[in-house]
Amino acid sequence: MSESFIQYSLPTQAQMARRLLVAGLILLIGTPICFSVDLIIARTVNYKILPGDLRTIFACSEAFSHLYGVTLILLAIWFSAPHLREKLKAIVMMLVSTGIVVSIAKNSVLRIRPRQNAAIELESVWDSFEGISPLLTQFDFSKFGESTLQSYPSGHTAMAFVLAIGLTLTLPKSRGFFFLFAILASGQRIAFSAHFLSDVFAGASFALISSAIFVSTSYARTVFFTEPQTFQVVEPELKTSDENINIDEAESDWPLEALLEQTRRTDAA
Repeated sequence: MSESFIQYSLPTQAQMARRLLVAGLILLIGTPICFSVDLIIARTVNYKILPGDLRTIFACSEAFSHLYGVTLILLAIWFSAPHLREKLKAIVMMLVSTGIVVSIAKNSVLRIRPRQNAAIELESVWDSFEGISPLLTQFDFSKFGESTLQSYPSGHTAMAFVLAIGLTLTLPKSRGFFFLFAILASGQRIAFSAHFLSDVFAGASFALISSAIFVSTSYARTVFFTEPQTFQVVEPELKTSDENINIDEAESDWPLEALLEQTRRTDAA
């Protein structure tokens, strides 16, 4: 019996955790470098100057990072692929844990968003920061949850990259599409003046580092790395029954002379 195999390979658990951690640290180191160009990009990049189709692509890509869009994506997989539900539960855990960390950071460091020409009015990038939240220094909840002061880091970017990582662990063959959507969703936050470039870098670094920690756990090993990533496709063999063989043999033993005589009679008629 001949067999063919289609392989969908994933790195080992240690390799995946190491790659995520290294990538997260690189982006984290790159975040302060982005401060030098934050105002330049915020003042020049705007969705209004983008071509119509590109603007639509960026606008639609937000679904990959927004709560409602992420929920619909996971629900679609939940109902269409029941065998992946355990992995989807793990992805939700990754999203929730990262969301908690990002929310704490957002409410700890106050930074205005570059909306409504705010970046034009700033003389220095450091003027975009309003310091530590009074919630931590004075237990003052007056500015808690105020969206206009929650630019750093980008929560949408963090959610998009966590979703891309989780879906990559679940459906590794499509990993390129997942990270493309995450990058587009991150670009949307800059193009629509919702975040500075450094906010996006910080959000992505939070996602990668928190995902690296999650991937290192025994639970992640059980869910994502214990199942074989090789799907076997067996090509069925065409079997011939003994009865068919006997019929073929009987037909092959038909007298040749009788067939020729029958042909001559037909031609003569």
